[in-house]
Amino acid sequence: MTSQDFLLYMLKISLLSGLFLGYYWIALRNKRFHYYNRFYLLAALVFSLLIPLLRFDWITTEQPVFMGSGASIDLIATASSKSPTSSINISAISLIFIQVVSLLLILTICFKIFKIYQIKKHSQITKLDGFDLMHTDEDSAPFSFLDNLFWKRSISIDDEGGKQIFKHELTHIRQKHTWDRLFTQLFCSIFWINPFYWLIQKELETIHEFIADEAAVANHDVESFAKMLLQAHYGNHFFETKHSFFYSSIKRRLTMLTTTTNTRFSYVRRVMLLPLLLIGISIFSVRVQAKEKIEKKMNAISATIFHEKIDTTKLSPIAGGVKKVLELNKNALVMIDNKESNMDSAKNINPKDISVFNFWKGENATKKYGNRGVFGAVEILRGNPITKIENIKTDNLVIDTTPVVLVTKTMAPPSVEVPYEKIFTVTQEPANFPGGQDAWLQYLQKNLDRDKPVQKGAGPGTYRVDLSFIVDQDGDIKDVVALNNPGFFTKDEAIRVMLSSPKWIPAKQNGRIVTSLVKKSITFKVSEE
Repeated sequence: MTSQDFLLYMLKISLLSGLFLGYYWIALRNKRFHYYNRFYLLAALVFSLLIPLLRFDWITTEQPVFMGSGASIDLIATASSKSPTSSINISAISLIFIQVVSLLLILTICFKIFKIYQIKKHSQITKLDGFDLMHTDEDSAPFSFLDNLFWKRSISIDDEGGKQIFKHELTHIRQKHTWDRLFTQLFCSIFWINPFYWLIQKELETIHEFIADEAAVANHDVESFAKMLLQAHYGNHFFETKHSFFYSSIKRRLTMLTTTTNTRFSYVRRVMLLPLLLIGISIFSVRVQAKEKIEKKMNAISATIFHEKIDTTKLSPIAGGVKKVLELNKNALVMIDNKESNMDSAKNINPKDISVFNFWKGENATKKYGNRGVFGAVEILRGNPITKIENIKTDNLVIDTTPVVLVTKTMAPPSVEVPYEKIFTVTQEPANFPGGQDAWLQYLQKNLDRDKPVQKGAGPGTYRVDLSFIVDQDGDIKDVVALNNPGFFTKDEAIRVMLSSPKWIPAKQNGRIVTSLVKKSITFKVSEE
């Protein structure tokens, strides 16, 4: 995991923990189901940590017949730097700072634990059932830590108040509250930059006090116990690992002791954790892959051409459809009356003059027009067309899930036999550089002139060149075209290194070697001096 990935992960867990804490604050805080709230807060810590690590592919429709790689493959080559010295990596420095602070906080916890055991070492110890009772003169006593109860000698354990305090601290030991506190403090130490974890820790400590207070009072005198709390001295226990009786929000503890009414919709408030989890998972873990559904093979045959004979009595919707296709495919090749033109000329044609409108997409466009048809092809004929409709022969036709935008009142696919000499954009076994991706990257590192952008005056940044090219049946590279130009000679250098490439392993379709269209990207990175 890179430093950027870790920082993004920190952001995700912060948002998730904020979501869980927000619901707690609205629906669960200061309610009497303390054991559930304890579970909820601990679960919020764990789920906020795990959910961003989960990955689900959801909402997928029927899979395409051929799962090839017609889409662009983004490969980033090692790019040039302006000088041998690397620039300052802010993300890496931030990560180091976070780790240093985390280490200091963990050491603080260890020091606190060490101090507690030093107190135990100098205390009079009495072994009781399941715990050790330490008699001490420490000002912070009475308090508990794991199975140790530290009792202040000046407090009588025989009077009513002493018995309640003793039962309070014993509840912390029986309920294993120290483990909760150590667990949350470890979270806060590692992910200290997340403010919601600190709030969750504070709320969990208060829940511990609610549970212990409830056990201490039971059916006894609540008023005397409340009076004892008011008379107690409250110190600063910001980062304590132990449970001290004289610590917590006194107002909330007194309110909880005197509250007798039941919470409305208590069951609903608690079960809402499940939809809350689903919301968190759907936002941070689900990757939606919406794919075109293939209802019938005939609906996905990309080797057909769709003709439209314009009916002037229904010109308005047809004209609107033509305009929409042109707007959605601004980069498509435009052929008007079998001559290459441009999109502006196509838009200026009066719909009344259009007799046939054809739109090619995917393999159809590249089969007919080569690399010029990468973004599709629009054909417009003016005059009176003759459209011959024959029976469709679908054997050996290649299924392509690329959606075809139609401007149509009637559709008439002609009889087509697809040869294997065509240019495939989707194949069962895509064309590959010999040796795979690692070998491809090694080739780029060895042959790419990474200083070319710097020599042409490029400033610090990333310059990505998207390439499209043909790999024929012999593995030769042909028709290399740059689909964009970031400038600073990056396009020319990317084309040069691609044309210099050794033979590729050609694509295969149904076990036969075929010619295919491949897209790759080469990224130049220029760093600061």
